[in-house]
Amino acid sequence: MIDELLEAIANIPDEAVNARARPTLERLKASTTLATDLQRGLKVPNSNKSSFVQIKTVMANSDGITNETIIGMIARNPNDWNIDAKHRVFAMVLSDVSAEKTEPAAEGSQISESKDAAQS
Repeated sequence: MIDELLEAIANIPDEAVNARARPTLERLKASTTLATDLQRGLKVPNSNKSSFVQIKTVMANSDGITNETIIGMIARNPNDWNIDAKHRVFAMVLSDVSAEKTEPAAEGSQISESKDAAQS
């Protein structure tokens, strides 16, 4: 899945993004550590923080000096999509799902049947 994501990023045409976001797209495409960062896991905001935070990676500049740079944004249960235009190239959103919604259907029907039987 990481390879497919990296391929999709590489295939984003510059003209498809806002002109202000093109430098971020260039950094995203040039990142040599993005695959490793994704494999290790990105730092996800706490569940009580609903705004976007920066995804950063380490990159070398033309002089070979490495520094941390922004390549996108990440949010957990965001209230809105208010992202600065210059970072709108890559946005990752995570949504928490309640345990009730993730129960298998058969298990849920057994629970409701046993409650009905107990009430009879």
